[in-house]
Order: sequence, then structure tokens, then C-alpha cells
Amino acid sequence: MNNRIYKLTVYSIKFYLLIFLSILISFELYGQTTILSHENLKLGMTKDEVLSRIEVKSLSIKSEGEYGPEYTLIFDNAYYEIEGIKFERRLRLDSDILTEIRLGKIYLETSKEEDAQEYSNKLSNLFLLKGKKLTNNEPIYENTILENQIQIFDIQFVGQKYEAIERQCHFDAEKTKRETYKFILDNAQFIYEFDSSPCHELDGFISNFKVYYQIKNSYIFEEEQRKIKKSKF
Repeated sequence: MNNRIYKLTVYSIKFYLLIFLSILISFELYGQTTILSHENLKLGMTKDEVLSRIEVKSLSIKSEGEYGPEYTLIFDNAYYEIEGIKFERRLRLDSDILTEIRLGKIYLETSKEEDAQEYSNKLSNLFLLKGKKLTNNEPIYENTILENQIQIFDIQFVGQKYEAIERQCHFDAEKTKRETYKFILDNAQFIYEFDSSPCHELDGFISNFKVYYQIKNSYIFEEEQRKIKKSKF
């Protein structure tokens, strides 16, 4: 009898220990959502760390309006191929801290809207798989019409002789749609954005794809880097 009670007690302890460990692992997995990364870069890196890890294609200093704070934009000299689409990577640094990584493919030309949507479905599925590994939160989904979008853009097309030919594409703003998926984390956000517009000159569609890795509050890194010392009044 005592032996049976002992075995039941041991099994009970193991059972509750497994539950405790699974909860602990879950907290570890979903609690560390501050740092988002792509390839060799992580949000929160310093400018020197970023520059040591990439080959720079272009670097420029911008500002938020005429009197707004300055920030740095960097394009690195590489393409990142995802589902057959080549993305450029743009980096934004505020106060020399990496606060945004953006992957962008602008002006993908397709003959049918369904073809553009098929590309988007493949990319959004990959995005959702990664997002669900970052957080238990459900993604926010938006589907909107960009009625106020500027309707004329200058686009560089490549001719048969590989010469740049500049034409204007008149978008129908009432038919320009945007789909967005967004994962909101503790101190960051992970966003997928897809625009599709009919272009009359091409008799087809022009699509934009963007993925954003963004810090919501850059001051958190300053807080993490401050030293804690025991003290007395």
C-alpha cells in the first residue's frame, strides 16, 4: 500500500514538473519579443555594428519634416530572394541605433491581378509562420482601398536592349488595394504589406511588397544598457 502511494506521489510530482517546465519554456519563447532580426542584423544594433556586417549600397541623412529629428537610411548592396522575388533591404537608424529593417520589392509587373495575389499569398504565408513563432498574439489584418493615393508615378522599365525607358503609369486609385498583416509585440512590431494597382499603360498590374521589422520604443535599449548598482541613501 505504501509502495503504491509512493509511486503515485512520484508520478504526480513528475506530471506537475512537466507542466511547470512547459509553462516556463512558453514564457521564454514568447517573452523575449523585443529583438527582431533579419539575416545578420538585429534591431537595437549600433551604427558601427551595422556597418561592420553589411556592404553599403547607399547612405543618406533624412529628417522628419523641416524641423524634425534626423535619421539615417542605409541600403545594403544585396538582394534577398524570397519565393522567387528579389527584395532590397533598407535600414533606418535613429540616434545611431537600428530601429527599422525593411524588405521591399516595388513595381512587380504582372498581367493579371490573380498572379499578383498568388505571389502575395505565398509571401504572407511565410510571414505568418514566422510571426506565430514570435508571439501568441493573433495578427491584425486590414484590407483597404487607397483612394487618396497619387495616381501618376514615373517607373523605369527595361526594354529588349536593356536600356532604361521611362514611362508614366496612371493608377486607378479607386481600384488600388492594400493588404496588411501586423504582429504587435512587447516593444516591436512585425508587418507585411501588399499593394496592387491596375496600370493602364501596361494593360496589367503593378504590385508592391514590403516587410517591416520595427522598434516601437527605441528608448528601451538605453534602459537596458544602463548599469544597476546597489546603493544606500
